Amino acid sequence: MGKAFLYIIILFSFSNCSFIAKNVYGAKKPRIEDEQSILAWFKKNDLPANEVVSVDTIGFNFFFPAFSQSPLLFERTGKFRAAGFSNGKFCPEGVDVYLSKVNPETELFNTLDSFIISESYTVSQEDARKIGTASKRELEEIKKNYTVNRDTIKLNFLNLNELFYTLKGNRREVIEDSDADFILILPFAKFFGSRLQVKDIKKYYYSAMNNRNTKFKIIFLNLDKQEWWGKEANDKIIIPI
Repeated sequence: MGKAFLYIIILFSFSNCSFIAKNVYGAKKPRIEDEQSILAWFKKNDLPANEVVSVDTIGFNFFFPAFSQSPLLFERTGKFRAAGFSNGKFCPEGVDVYLSKVNPETELFNTLDSFIISESYTVSQEDARKIGTASKRELEEIKKNYTVNRDTIKLNFLNLNELFYTLKGNRREVIEDSDADFILILPFAKFFGSRLQVKDIKKYYYSAMNNRNTKFKIIFLNLDKQEWWGKEANDKIIIPI
């Protein structure tokens, strides 16, 4: 197969909720974003931009593709609650309902998984460049050369918090809110488009905010390529769509 590289393939396997982002989400060719373009996206889509963070390339490779469209819920202590996950796989159905009802004063919702199955693919550089324009038959041929990498990941907010940067690329100070019962991270990327992404984000956001029994601290996590990474770092990450 020649020298192998790790590339991010925009194919998702959400248990029984499988879909291809390009066809369903209206994904677009990734662009390099900066603070101004990201905040303009929030304004255009009528989303609050009170707490928006980014990551460096190390954080990008950690969060994407495993968590690119999965809301991540944590208790105040940092413990992960896998809302929407079953046996480590994410399916978005019912997550908004869970967020609207979860109550820290009861034990009713304490039977969730506490782990995620991370899945990525190693393909050749040549195959990675074909994926965006490949026919269905060609994709099947490319899949024969995939090396599937799976890992079980235990998450804790206190550790993830160390990966966050500002949209200008400065180290993010520790994010704390002593009054919050839960911390909800909502990942997003401009190249996923607005067709369904914004609808999903708003659904999760307002379900949490309208929960009268629980106070949430909500953090938006941007997973676009960042201008502050620099050209060399950006060129090494290929996201074929």
